[in-house]
Amino acid sequence: MALAVTKVLNLLFFIISV
Repeated sequence: MALAVTKVLNLLFFIISV
């Protein structure tokens, strides 16, 4: 479950970065 949360956060961070 923690992995899924990390993946989502990483995706959000990537979107914000772009």
